[in-house]
Order: sequence, then structure tokens, then C-alpha cells
Amino acid sequence: MAWSDRRYDFEEGPFKRPGQGANFLFWLLGIVAGCWVLEVLLVAVKLVDPGWFGRWFGVSSENLSRGYLWEIVTYQFVHAGATHLLLNLLGLFLVGRILAPSLGGKRLAAVCIGCGAVGALGVFLPGIEGRYVVGISGGVNGVWIVAWCLFPNLELNLFFFVARLKFVAGAFLALDILTALGGGVAPAGSATCVAWQAHLMGALGGFIYAFGWPRLVQPRLMRMQENTRRRKDVARIEKEVSDERELDRILAKINQEGMPSLTDGERRFLKRSATRYHDSQKP
Repeated sequence: MAWSDRRYDFEEGPFKRPGQGANFLFWLLGIVAGCWVLEVLLVAVKLVDPGWFGRWFGVSSENLSRGYLWEIVTYQFVHAGATHLLLNLLGLFLVGRILAPSLGGKRLAAVCIGCGAVGALGVFLPGIEGRYVVGISGGVNGVWIVAWCLFPNLELNLFFFVARLKFVAGAFLALDILTALGGGVAPAGSATCVAWQAHLMGALGGFIYAFGWPRLVQPRLMRMQENTRRRKDVARIEKEVSDERELDRILAKINQEGMPSLTDGERRFLKRSATRYHDSQKP
């Protein structure tokens, strides 16, 4: 079955054409992959040691406590290996194809990075003290949760079987919960790790977005946008009234004293008014 034939690519229900919003999705995928390729190249030519990117760009509770807040973003572009990277890219690609037409590419990327930033707070949970957490897994988990909340019964064709989205996202969440209950941590000798703490906090970020955005944030933003639009409309109308009064004054002056009486500023205003009038008459 071709990718375009899969159920979640049809233009039905909440979905639009599959190409809409895809550019930002592919840009995000490319940037994440490109960062890993850069890391591999720099390690290969021995400009940095294998753990350098994790130490400098990974996130840790110690560094966040010191105020290194940029790490909540940078850690998402560092990965612990090819398998870690490919699984995240595949997960982001699959859920991105579902959400990009509805959210738009920009918002999808922002939601992913935002959920990943919430996921970074997982470093304060027990089990990863003294380690640097890396990977965009928290953001990917959060985006899957958003998809679950928006389209829980959407059927996904997962190559070998068809499953509802809520079961797929629920399986990811259950796996992290089971890992947490089992005390899963990185090997004792590793400086960087892929943490269930970040996964679960990223999922929490997805729930916060799915339920908080439409109920709390979005209405306020819409009111702010509406107020801004009204202020712009009022300012535009006031300017039009002011320009009309100025035009009446200049025309009255021409009628009484003739064109030679106009100042340079009045001539420029008259020319601009004539240009706007002719432009408004064009079909």
C-alpha cells in the first residue's frame, strides 16, 4: 500500500491535504538528523570525544539549577546513537503526517519542542542524578499524546496491521510507565542517558497542550488578536477621516487662492491622495 493511500492521508474529517504543513516537519526532521551527523563527523575526525555533545548540550538537573535554561532545547538535538535517532525520527514522522495538516507545520514544530522542554524537567525526578539526558523523545511522546487527544479513533496502517491511534499512543505511554515502575535507568557508567523521566514529562506536556490550549490559552490569544485588530481598524478609520479633512482643506485653499499657493507638503499630500484614488478604482 502506498503512503498516500493510508487512511490518515485522506482529505476527510479534520484533515486537509497531506502536503500542508509538511515543510516545517521535514525541516525539523532534517535539523535533528543533521545535528547527529555533525556529531558523528566531529567524533570521527577526533575534534571532540564521544561524550562532548552530551556534556555541552544535554540537560541535567545540576545545570538547570545553575540557570543553564537553554539546555531544555539543545538536549533535543543530541542523541545517544543511531537507533535512538532513527526511532525518534520515525515516531515524529508518523505522528507529524497526522498532525501537520491540522496544526500546521510551525505549530507542530513548536508543540514538539515545547513538549520536549517540559520533558527536560524530568531530570529532577529520581533515577538520573549526575547524568545528561539527550534526545527529542520527550517532544515526540508529547506530540503523540496530542494526536491521541485530538483523534483517538483514527486508524493507522502500521505496515503489518491496523490499529487505532489511541492504542498506539497508549502503548508508548504504558511502556514508559512500566520502565519507570521497573526502575529503568541508564547503565551506571554512562554519562548520558535516554530517560523515561523525560518521556513521561513530555507526555504530560502533550496533555497540557491538548487540554489547556483550546480551553485557556487559545481563547485569550484570540481575544488579544481581536482587540489588536479593532485597534488597527480604529486607527485606520481615524487616519482616513483625518486625511479626508486635510484634502478638503487643501481643495478649499486651491479654490480660493489657486495652485501656486500650495506648499511642497500640501502638493505631496495631494499627489498621494490622487494616487490612492486611482489605485482604488482599478479592477
